[in-house]
Amino acid sequence: MWLMAQTWQQLLFTHWPMPANHLRRVVPPQLEIDTFADQAWLGVVAFEISRIHLHGLPAVPGLARFPEVNLRTYVRYNGRPGVLFLSLHCPNRLAMAIARPWFRLPYHYADVCHAHHGDAVDFASRSPTGASFVARYCPASAPCAAPPDSLEAWLTERYCYYTAAADGRVYRCDIDHTPWRLARAEAEIHTNTLAAPFRLDLPDAPPLLHCAERTDAHIWPLVRVA
Repeated sequence: MWLMAQTWQQLLFTHWPMPANHLRRVVPPQLEIDTFADQAWLGVVAFEISRIHLHGLPAVPGLARFPEVNLRTYVRYNGRPGVLFLSLHCPNRLAMAIARPWFRLPYHYADVCHAHHGDAVDFASRSPTGASFVARYCPASAPCAAPPDSLEAWLTERYCYYTAAADGRVYRCDIDHTPWRLARAEAEIHTNTLAAPFRLDLPDAPPLLHCAERTDAHIWPLVRVA
């Protein structure tokens, strides 16, 4: 049975191709780096979370709505694809206090703003450590479902994440939502230093950009798989 429900809104998916060997040192050795056509990827996802509540309970006070940005890559364990979060930044300390022990997620505090201007979204996450992401983005096409065998589907249709403890234990968290309806996106990325703490250099080529309006997600309890 799912543990928590959330709504994710006004998402920007930003992706860069990365050599798998560059990611190996930041991916726990228990996890296989997932690739599409032999290419690994690093992603930044910016969005707003709302309507957070536990199963059978009303919305949690103090968690009504807040923006978040995460840095992630893609992995497999026992053949099952998932996400590995390298970092997550948000301004809600209560959310971090819940997510760190319950879901073993590497949350960090940041001053994050998320504002709408017509079809455009201004997003700014500034961390005291200097890991920041500032961008304006908007859709550049009508949304549609990504073809099942496409890169877009491979990057976004991920229904679990993995996390590994220092003692080698591996955990999986299952997440359920309807398939994404993605639009091509236009974005002006003014600042992106989220990968700097991991000593990962982004390629000079423009990122692959998509956005989505919203989805309702159900999150299952974290389970140990190794």
